[in-house]
Amino acid sequence: MSKIGINGFTRIGRIFCRRCLLKNAEVLPINNPALSPDQMGYLLKCDSVHSRLNVEIESGKHCLVINNKKITLTKEKYAKKIPWAGVECVVDCCGAFTPIEKASAHIHGSVKKVFLLYPSTDAPMFVCGVNLDKYKSDMKVVSNVSCTTICLAPLAKYIHDNFCIEEGLMTIAHAVTPTRAATDNARKKWRSGRSAVLNIILASTGAAKAVGKVIPDLNGK
Repeated sequence: MSKIGINGFTRIGRIFCRRCLLKNAEVLPINNPALSPDQMGYLLKCDSVHSRLNVEIESGKHCLVINNKKITLTKEKYAKKIPWAGVECVVDCCGAFTPIEKASAHIHGSVKKVFLLYPSTDAPMFVCGVNLDKYKSDMKVVSNVSCTTICLAPLAKYIHDNFCIEEGLMTIAHAVTPTRAATDNARKKWRSGRSAVLNIILASTGAAKAVGKVIPDLNGK
């Protein structure tokens, strides 16, 4: 099994790490500039949605010890400076390296592949059940797009394969995210500052365009 490094330990990074631990995948370094080891250990262990993780977690000065196994923690802001010693696959969850050029900065030393858990501007993007057959082993940087696209693309593919979509419009009701305020607040876009738990806030999304990238027949429709 590949040795994995995680960049970005916000919501997606922590949930991915949980899945790795439950599947006994080998996680080596975790890079996150903002959080302390104590915060990272606490947030990994205790999750309001997924409940407590049934593992023993202790935090050290620059590490987490999970079930007596040490995971090194780093705080680098630049991908090329992250010490991915022994890592074969980097899973990037930070959302900052959208072009291939920036994401490729992870590829040094032992690193062979980079998986972006967010949309990319120019990397190949894949959704299971939609276009995974297009994946090639020599691809070095790939993306699994966004949660919205992952929900929309399989449905769009089924409808298009059976009935042919000529033009489409999508509307989603998205869950609360860290970018939305729990209570009314001042934002550059006034509407976005309203309480996300009390209002349905209209916003644009790039998910429809991303569907066109994983289903080329729907590009521009």
